[in-house]
Amino acid sequence: MQQDLTQGSITRHLLGMAGFIGIGLIFQTAYYLVDLYFVGHLGAAAIAGVIWILTQISEIVIPVIVALLLAALLTPIHMRLKRVMPSSLASTITVLGTLALIIGALTFVTSQFIDQFDDIRIDGYDPHPAIKAPVAV
Repeated sequence: MQQDLTQGSITRHLLGMAGFIGIGLIFQTAYYLVDLYFVGHLGAAAIAGVIWILTQISEIVIPVIVALLLAALLTPIHMRLKRVMPSSLASTITVLGTLALIIGALTFVTSQFIDQFDDIRIDGYDPHPAIKAPVAV
């Protein structure tokens, strides 16, 4: 069933959508409470073990996700280049071009940061007498 949200009362449409959002939030809150109950019964060693496992998995998962995103983003460029040149040359140009863009962006950001580093100052900063550093963190 399709609804035409451009016809009829705006308030009725908004309240109709808000009802579903509210129900979803209630279920999500219930999930968090149940999760909190069960995690609260775990010991400190179990929680530390889960956190350690998640950090180990993230060392694998994040690079794989980045590689998949780069492959998906660079495939159209590679396919266009492959129409006019050999595949190996198209791959080389795609990889080198991507590296050049990344290095160029990092160089630009770094140079901007270095150029504006002296402009960073704190006006009206009165350090504690025991602090010898010019800026306290």
